[in-house]
Parts: sequence; C-alpha cells; structure tokens
Amino acid sequence: MVRTPRSPFVSSFTTSLKRRAGDFDPRTRDRFRAGALIPASHYLHAQRFRAWFKERVREVFRDVDVVLAPTTPFPAPRIGAPPTTTVSGVEVPMRATLFRVAARLEQDGVVAARLASARA
Repeated sequence: MVRTPRSPFVSSFTTSLKRRAGDFDPRTRDRFRAGALIPASHYLHAQRFRAWFKERVREVFRDVDVVLAPTTPFPAPRIGAPPTTTVSGVEVPMRATLFRVAARLEQDGVVAARLASARA
C-alpha cells in the first residue's frame, strides 16, 4: 500500500484535535475528524477539478455578463417549513440544499443572487 501525506488543511488541525478536542464545537470537530480521513490524493484531485471548473466559469463570462439559472431544485420554502424536503425521492436537508448551487459558484468568484419563488 502506498501512503500519501495528508492535505495541508488537515495537518494543521490534527494535533489540535488530538490534544484539545473538547475545545472544538462538536459540529465542527466531527467535520475536521471526517476530513482527516480523506487522503491527500483526493484533496489534490479536488483542487485540480476546482481549477478546471473555475476556468470553465471564466470562459462563460468572457461572452456574457449575466447568467440566469435555477439555484435550487424546489420552490422557496414557506416560513416555518420543516428542516428537510424531498428531492427526487430522497429526503435532504432544506438549508444545505437551498444554497448548494450558488455556493459552488461563489467559491469561484461569481456573484450569485438568489430570488425566492413560490413556484418551481
């Protein structure tokens, strides 16, 4: 088996997680622990994909100023709606699903405006 080093991000937190796990919020601590299980080769592959995707987005905006596209797979939820919804037969967390598409673009420097709609 070939071992690859951990990603730089994980390496910086590993020692702190081991020594001071109680100092981390349980929700973030568990995410850092999960991240520590990801091999550096996967991290590097993701970084290469991110660079590729960012260039494709730049190519689109060389020819246009605005792209209008759906940012959620369902209509805007009503105030007080349950924290989950069903998308393609799968129950998913409402909040995370609402922002997934626009957040992906925002990571690559695109300003994404979200307009709530009552209809799909």
